[in-house]
Amino acid sequence: KWSPCCSLQERVVETEAAMEPTLFVPVVPHPRMRPSRQSRLSGAALVALFAAVAVATLGSVSESLSFAQSKFKRARLPKKQKIDIVLLKDYEFLGRTGEVYKVKRGYFRNFLYPMGIAQKQDDTVMRKLKRQEKVKTEQIQKLAAEAMEIKARIEKPGKYTFEKKLRPGSSKIYGSLSPTEVAEAITVATGYPVRITAVSVPKVAETGAYSVTVELAEGVTAYVQVEVVPEGGEAAEGGGE
Repeated sequence: KWSPCCSLQERVVETEAAMEPTLFVPVVPHPRMRPSRQSRLSGAALVALFAAVAVATLGSVSESLSFAQSKFKRARLPKKQKIDIVLLKDYEFLGRTGEVYKVKRGYFRNFLYPMGIAQKQDDTVMRKLKRQEKVKTEQIQKLAAEAMEIKARIEKPGKYTFEKKLRPGSSKIYGSLSPTEVAEAITVATGYPVRITAVSVPKVAETGAYSVTVELAEGVTAYVQVEVVPEGGEAAEGGGE
């Protein structure tokens, strides 16, 4: 505000003076006020000290991580050890049912156990397998006894005769003697149905006597004699075609 005594011209001059920009002159410190060389060196030493502390800290952290990793690895080592397992069924890459083997833990957990091939060995599993083995042995013995009776019945006739048409002027026959013909002849003679796949017949190309086998059970085989004669000849005891 202006005083009442000021004239209009004085007011204009004061206004123009107030609107003029203010100049700021930078203050240059006196050379004596600048930091000394000793203080600059102290700052560099402080930076170097901080850097050394940081490097030492990182080194200790790295050593701690390495120690923790090695300790973790040592703690996991026992999991890689092999364990005792017992086979629940025959497996061609290991062995037979009831046999005990050492396998890797992961192999057992990821394959053998999910597939029902094996279990961890313990008293309960071993007792169960012994009971199953006993029942299986009794069944095998029973089947073997029955097979021996059937073998005696099949071998009792002694010889089975088959008539075949001969080629003109030769002892060679037309066709051959098939397992189906032998199985049918044995079934008729003994009353026991013989599986065709159980009969093994050698190559028959002419008249004569041949040996034929019949697989009845594991370890039980019947041996019979067959004779091929010209068609229209006399049939031998034991039946013919």
